[in-house]
Amino acid sequence: MPSSAGLLSLLRVFIAKQNSCRRDKSSLLPSKWGWIGFWRVVGDAGGSTDGNLVPQQLLEAPLIKTPAPRGGVRPWVSRFRGNAGAGCAVICKRREGEHWEQLNTACPSWVGGQLWERPWASYLGQRRQQLSPGSAAPGPVPAGLIRLYSMRFCPYAQRTRLVLRAKGISHEVININLKNKPEWYYEKNPSGLVPVLETSKGQLIWESPITCEYLDEAFPGKKLMPADPYERACQRMLLEDFSKITSLLFKHVLAVKDGQDTTALKAEIAEKFGKLEEVLAKRNTLFYGGDSISMVDYMIWPWFERLEPFQLKDALNHTPKLQRWVEAMKEDPAIKAIITDPQTFKNYLQLYLKNSPEACDYGL
Repeated sequence: MPSSAGLLSLLRVFIAKQNSCRRDKSSLLPSKWGWIGFWRVVGDAGGSTDGNLVPQQLLEAPLIKTPAPRGGVRPWVSRFRGNAGAGCAVICKRREGEHWEQLNTACPSWVGGQLWERPWASYLGQRRQQLSPGSAAPGPVPAGLIRLYSMRFCPYAQRTRLVLRAKGISHEVININLKNKPEWYYEKNPSGLVPVLETSKGQLIWESPITCEYLDEAFPGKKLMPADPYERACQRMLLEDFSKITSLLFKHVLAVKDGQDTTALKAEIAEKFGKLEEVLAKRNTLFYGGDSISMVDYMIWPWFERLEPFQLKDALNHTPKLQRWVEAMKEDPAIKAIITDPQTFKNYLQLYLKNSPEACDYGL
């Protein structure tokens, strides 16, 4: 283990390298040691560490190692520089502002392959492989954070992700492969569904409306639910009505897949959207909660984001106020941060409808 003075020396070298060699990816790791920074690796480092991981210039700050979920690892600077070797379970996390987002967990048979052989730059932003059977269960939630178990393309989990972003809550995201779930996930939610919140006290909260209301009540900042009891009731009633639309949207997806005539179904969906248009007209506001985005706006948004890949964009043709709402929602910072482009979602959907276990990892 290096001394404190040795660590400080390493950090000085790292800063100098960052300043002078940011575009020289071979210069970013001048020694076998990792670096204290915005990236961290959590795991059992029992295997070899003689690989050749070289971060590219997009790296903002490298590695710190903390105690593994399974225990037995010193909380010190990691020796990871490349392939971790057999017998290791590694969880790679990236910091986005105050948010830690889990990008990958490697099971022992896989660590020396996919996780480390790809350039690190490819993991920035989009490398978020879902956890599957054989992956190590994550450890306790760090103090000061809340953990979200999610899936990249799930509209219900997106609700919770939006509220976390909108309220600026420090959090980490662990993505679950819903087509091939890890065994330990049923201990988090017996139904195996997402989203699930886990606190640093080990408390578990699931079901998307419940997770979102919990976040709004438990954390400071702007309140997304109205203060007035009647207005809160109105939002819950609107959400209940909207829940009947979501089933029609998925029914349309399946009908298109099976080559069925969807004319009558699209007319029914357009009629439901007409009712939402009437709500906006009656309120005479841009958003369903008033002049600013509120909880119910976030709760219904994920399905409007999917209308194009669901082949239902024309269902809004006769709802100008709803169209204006969609365009206004697209400008919201929380939505901008996690929006999925239609083609990516369409490609995921094709795999999902084939029941492919690779669907949840599409694009990684």
